[in-house]
Amino acid sequence: MAGLALLRTIIAAISLASATFADTGTGLEERQASDPCAAIANQTYVVPSKVIACLSSFAFNPTLRDNIVDVVSKTLNFHTSTSYQLFAPPPFLDVHVDIQAELKRIKGSSYSSDFALHKDVSSQVKRLFDGHCVYINYCYDSLFVTYLPFPLVNLNSGWQLWSQNVYIAPESFDVVSKEFAPFLDQWQTMAGYNFTKYAGARVIAIDDLDPWWAVDQSAAVIGSYQGKSSRQNSFFSSYIRAATEWSYRMGDFAARSLPPTKDYVKMTVIPVNSTRWETIKVPFISRSTTPAFTSGQDLWNKNCVAKATTNGVDYFAGSRNVT
Repeated sequence: MAGLALLRTIIAAISLASATFADTGTGLEERQASDPCAAIANQTYVVPSKVIACLSSFAFNPTLRDNIVDVVSKTLNFHTSTSYQLFAPPPFLDVHVDIQAELKRIKGSSYSSDFALHKDVSSQVKRLFDGHCVYINYCYDSLFVTYLPFPLVNLNSGWQLWSQNVYIAPESFDVVSKEFAPFLDQWQTMAGYNFTKYAGARVIAIDDLDPWWAVDQSAAVIGSYQGKSSRQNSFFSSYIRAATEWSYRMGDFAARSLPPTKDYVKMTVIPVNSTRWETIKVPFISRSTTPAFTSGQDLWNKNCVAKATTNGVDYFAGSRNVT
C-alpha cells in the first residue's frame, strides 16, 4: 500500500550501538517535552512534523556512519550499476552518479542527526535508479508511512481525448474511506472539508507549480527505475494484481516511506461538474508500522540496534566448514 517496489535487493545497514537520551523529567508531561518520541508513543496516526522531531532526536554517531558507509560501499561493489551508471548512455542522461565518491564524501561529513545521515545515504543510492540495488534502514524507512488522501492519476481529456492532465483519482474516497476508516473523520476535520468533494477533480497546480513539475521532481529522486517514464508513472496510483485479488498502490505522491518536511501540500483543483478553481490545503498523515514504544531510547533499542537477524553479525559464522 505504501508504494514500495517489490522483490528488491535490500541493503539493511542497521546501527550497531545505542544512543544516549537525557531524561531529566519526573512526570509524563516533562518526559514528553524532552523526548519527542515519547510524545508520539503508542499513536497510530501522527502529523509528519512530530515524526521528524522524533527521528531527528537520534544523535549523529561517527562510528555508526563509518560502519554504514563501509557496509554499503562493499556491498555495492557486487552491483554492475555502480560502474555502469557512471557513463550510462543516452537517453539515460539523468542517471549518472559516482556512488563510491558520494559514499567517501559522506564518510568525511558530519550531520545534525543520525536521521540526516540516513537521508543522505538513501538519496545517493537512489541516484543509481536501479530497482535491484536499494538501501533501506529499518530504523527509519517506512517506520511511519505518510499518506495524502488524494492519490493522483494521469487521464486523457479534451477534444477526442488528445490532452493528458493530472486528476485526483475518481476512486480516491473509496480507497481512503476503507484503508483509513478509523481515522477518516479526524483527517477530514483536519482538512476542513469532505474528501468526497474532490474525488475526480482536475489538478491545476501543486504547491503553486504545474503538476507535471511535481511529477518530474519525484522522478528525479525516487530511484527504482532507470527509465524516466517509469519513474514518472510511479508518481501516480495504480492497481496491482495479487495471487487472488487486486490491491491498490497509492503512488509516490500520496504515499511516502519517509515523512515530508511539511504537514500539508497546497493544491489548486477544479472539482467535478465545476469550472471554478479552488485552492486547498491537503493534510499529510503518518501511520505507524512499528511495534509499540514508550520513548526514543525504547524505539532505538527495538528498531535500530543490530540484532542476530540483522547484518550486524556474520550470518554464516556458525555454518562454515573450514578446511
